[in-house]
Amino acid sequence: MGKPLEYMINLLTKEHQPEKSSLQALAKRLLIGFFVLMLLLTVLSRAADSVTVAKVRVSRMKSSVLNYELSGDGTIEAETEEYIKLYEGARIQSIEGKPGQSVKEGDLLFTYDLQELEAIAEDLRNEYTILQLNYKIGRLSKETLESANNEEAAEIALRRAEFDLALAKKDLDAAKNKINENISDRLETAKENYTIAKEAYETALEDREYAINKGKLELTKAEEPVEKYNKARQELEQALREYRQAVQSSSQKLPDPVEEDMLSSIDAAALDLNIRDGDFYKSFVMIDDSYRSFLNTLFTGSVSSYAEASSELDALSKAKVSIYKQYYGEKEYEKHAKEIQKAKNALERAKEDYLLTFLATIETGAVLTSAQKAACMRTYQDLYDSLNELTEKDQKLNMALSTYGYAIQNKSEAEIEASYQALFTLLYDEEKQKEVKTAQELLTEKQKDLAKLTSDWDRTVEKAERELYKAREEYDLAEEENNQLLNKTYDYSEETRSAESQLEAARRSAEDAADALEQARANDGKIQAANQTKEEIDQLNLEIRELELKEKEEALSRMEELIDAQGKVFAPVSGILLRLELSAGGKVTGTEKVSLSKEDYGFHFKVREKEVKYLAIGDEVIITPQNSRKGITANIDSIGMVDSQGMSEVSAALPQGEYGEGSIASYTIYKHSKQYHQTIPLQAIRMDANQVNYVLVVRESNTSLGNVLIAYRVNVNVLEKDFSTAAVESSMGSRDEIIISSNKNIEEGDRVRIYEE
Repeated sequence: MGKPLEYMINLLTKEHQPEKSSLQALAKRLLIGFFVLMLLLTVLSRAADSVTVAKVRVSRMKSSVLNYELSGDGTIEAETEEYIKLYEGARIQSIEGKPGQSVKEGDLLFTYDLQELEAIAEDLRNEYTILQLNYKIGRLSKETLESANNEEAAEIALRRAEFDLALAKKDLDAAKNKINENISDRLETAKENYTIAKEAYETALEDREYAINKGKLELTKAEEPVEKYNKARQELEQALREYRQAVQSSSQKLPDPVEEDMLSSIDAAALDLNIRDGDFYKSFVMIDDSYRSFLNTLFTGSVSSYAEASSELDALSKAKVSIYKQYYGEKEYEKHAKEIQKAKNALERAKEDYLLTFLATIETGAVLTSAQKAACMRTYQDLYDSLNELTEKDQKLNMALSTYGYAIQNKSEAEIEASYQALFTLLYDEEKQKEVKTAQELLTEKQKDLAKLTSDWDRTVEKAERELYKAREEYDLAEEENNQLLNKTYDYSEETRSAESQLEAARRSAEDAADALEQARANDGKIQAANQTKEEIDQLNLEIRELELKEKEEALSRMEELIDAQGKVFAPVSGILLRLELSAGGKVTGTEKVSLSKEDYGFHFKVREKEVKYLAIGDEVIITPQNSRKGITANIDSIGMVDSQGMSEVSAALPQGEYGEGSIASYTIYKHSKQYHQTIPLQAIRMDANQVNYVLVVRESNTSLGNVLIAYRVNVNVLEKDFSTAAVESSMGSRDEIIISSNKNIEEGDRVRIYEE
């Protein structure tokens, strides 16, 4: 058993050196070509970007005022009119004046028909005669009163007045008692309301504290996974930094990584079960050696070597072990290492079992059957499959680590960054990123919830505090009134004014009745006084009739003067003939008007309801009459109410001068708003389908193409705007660049370039 056994042991322990396959060289060339192609496409993409990306003009917010210019047309009108008396029923013979005509005092305006005037004068003479007769009748109708005894009636009136006085006193006392009851009820009600408000306020404080503490607890719970994920990401980034430092400081040159599929290698080396046992075992061992070499390469400094002798690892291997821990997690990593070791041990035992079987056949001089060889091969291949499946994730990670390590030692910074991103994505996969995003969104939601909860409870507590303050004021007032009642210092005058007025009236009536009784007892004096009073009344009636007689006499005199003037009516003053509502041959009905202006003028115009808010009494108006280039400066002296058409009439007093009554003139008013802290160009304002105003702001974003400019949406609340500028409320800062125009349509998220003038 000596030489054959020694030969087999040497064969098993021999280090196998596989030749470098041509497939590896081809893969290397393809990889280099791929990176060159990617570089070329990147250059072409950036060149295309410079053409396709929208060019935009931007502006920034500033503090300023809004400027308004109101303009339109109005009319110049006379402000003072003098009316000419017209005689109803008189016929107009001719009209000489025209409305709007400038006239002098004494100019002929129109002429009455003389026959009609004679008829009116005749009626006036008859009315004058009737008034004269009535005056004479009034002078003859004076009589003296007969004396009468009114003492009994006066005594009855006195007793009634005294009874009314007693009732008024009772009413006053009842009113005071009612006030006392109301004050007592108000005090009780105010006390109850104050107690309820106090309890509500204290409850609101307790509920606020409980709700906010609960919200803070939920926020703390939401912060824990975010902190955990942040810590895990920081540890991962630290492990990758340590790996890069270890690669840079290592004297070992890492090979260009090429993926290998060991199962394919096993299939390619499938054994011929009919060959001799020695040759079969030799091929079997070569396959095992090849996979052992692969495992040694794959797990150098990783799971298997760490599990076997972590204290003896070099810096590079330790860095890889640290990354494996980040990949699996501390406990999962240890479990995985044990499973790897267990699978390797099973593979070794299968090989040893085959060796013992093979040696046993040598000792007996027998040979292995094809079935034995096939069973051995199936067992061994199943163990290969299990180990290969178990190390699938490790192969991916090891490949990414090797690619990154090789890039650190041999590639450019861009390729290093690309391999780093691939490795980081493998370690920090999309699932984990979603978990981090979900945790961050939950944290943000909880922060908003806590802020809203705090705001809502602050308003609730503030409302409860106001109610408590109001209830306390009412309670103090009711208590003060009650104390005044107890101290007999309460002033009833305001609340018993009506009852006291009635009492005072009853007292005066009683006094008047007593006086009337005294007057009745002095009957002669009363009769004399009554006669004297009647005489005075008759005298007043005569004086009234005398005045009416005089007025009619003056009217008749004016009519006779008009007849003497042949019915001609002249302008009483110089000015503009404003109204001449007469027609030749027509009769005066009483509704017509004839008037002249006294040469005082005003400018009248109308503005829309939304423009009225910009105007105030005293504002300066520049008025330009038609056919004139020179403006007249006036000041607004009245602003009317808004009518049913949504218009308001505004007037301004014109300075002294000559104007055309009813002529059209244009006006201009310049106004500015208060100072606003946030104003932006009006063309920057956009509106979405929900009628929400927003702007697009240019901000820098880090993407796979590098740092690029992106259009971001920011909602704004438009406070006021003029023709070019809008005052807004927003979350923007003074350095934010707001898009005001673009050479193509853009939306939120689009890439842009700022147009350079």
